[in-house]
Amino acid sequence: EARVFVAAMAALTCRFSLLLRRFAVALQRSSSSISCSMDKPLPGAPSPRHVRIEDLPGQQTKVTTLENGIKVASEDCYGQYCTVGALLDAGSRYEVDFPSGISHFLSKMAFQSTTGYTYDALAQEIERHGGMVDCQYHRDTIMYGITAYRSDCSPVVKLLSEAVFRPVVSDEEILAARERVAFELEDVELRLDPEPILTELIHVAAFRDNTLGLPKLCPAGNVSNISRQDLLDYLCCYYTPSRLTVCGVGIDHDSFVEMVRDNFTDTKTSWSNTEVSAKFSPDTSISQYTGGMETNDRDMSSHKLVVNPLPELAHVALGFESCSFTEPDFFSFAVLNSLLGGGGSFSAGGPGKGMYSRLYLDVLNRYSWVQNATAYNHAYSDSGLFCMYGSSAPSDLRELVQVLITQFLRLTESYGEVCYMKVVWEERLLF
Repeated sequence: EARVFVAAMAALTCRFSLLLRRFAVALQRSSSSISCSMDKPLPGAPSPRHVRIEDLPGQQTKVTTLENGIKVASEDCYGQYCTVGALLDAGSRYEVDFPSGISHFLSKMAFQSTTGYTYDALAQEIERHGGMVDCQYHRDTIMYGITAYRSDCSPVVKLLSEAVFRPVVSDEEILAARERVAFELEDVELRLDPEPILTELIHVAAFRDNTLGLPKLCPAGNVSNISRQDLLDYLCCYYTPSRLTVCGVGIDHDSFVEMVRDNFTDTKTSWSNTEVSAKFSPDTSISQYTGGMETNDRDMSSHKLVVNPLPELAHVALGFESCSFTEPDFFSFAVLNSLLGGGGSFSAGGPGKGMYSRLYLDVLNRYSWVQNATAYNHAYSDSGLFCMYGSSAPSDLRELVQVLITQFLRLTESYGEVCYMKVVWEERLLF
């Protein structure tokens, strides 16, 4: 039976090969009788209709300021989902009169129970509208966001107002936030990537003891010291309509303004009926660039991957004061950041990813002992920080600093990649 099966398969293979040969001959004869030019339209084919940019409706960002000072910004776009968010002029730079780490705590307590919803009810309501929530905190902003079905914008705006202006801030939620913050601090310490710690240290050195130099991450000693009264005082001081911008994407502006007016004005906050301290007023100080040096020793000997220990590395970050995101030079720094680029000696994402930048071509490709070289640009409302980060063996740290400084000095030299980076940023802004 096996021999019969093999013979049958051989016959089928021969027949299939014969059919392929006949098809190839027929295809060659038909193609020889058709003369088609690649630079001319096909005969008889309809003329293509090309879309021009000037024919498309402009996606203009519209801004309206309400009576109580809330700014409403929106931009309409196509799609089945919309995103609404609340951006507050708050963050770690405003914690000068408060225990450091309050912004970190508030981000972990976002979208919990409110005066109108329990935690479970709020979660079910968000899920019913196909929503996803997020809260991020930075040095000068705290952002709340919800993405949901476009047809459910009105109830989603109501949920956003509940999360921003009417959180309960219960003792149980504070306890849970302490656990989350402590876990995140432990994760940062155990993380192999030193970028979060380097970013924290470079800001401390650049703006020592003021505004942007205040710690973004909650100090370990404050995790158990931040009280409910501290949180309510901070909310009362900085969660005000004049410091709030409500944004929407994928929604009509006029209807969005009415939704915000209905849910964010003439409503009481959850801390309005509590005894909050009136001695605090919003900090209006301007960031002062001081410069300096900050170091941190970390023992990574206990961190092992399977059996082999981790390589001993030293990390360094060099920073210079740049400009705020409100200045015209902000775009120049953005192009400069892309021009330097950089990354690790092993970069995931495919061959050649990002290898057109200077730090790849002039540092990582030339110096095999450099493990990482990356440029960063941090921009804020009144200042900025342009940094270059590198890592190598401790014995090569002195030479690494010299290499990075050389790259800073060579920024005055003109190369053709500047024009290329401008085109790259034009594409990013368009798409």
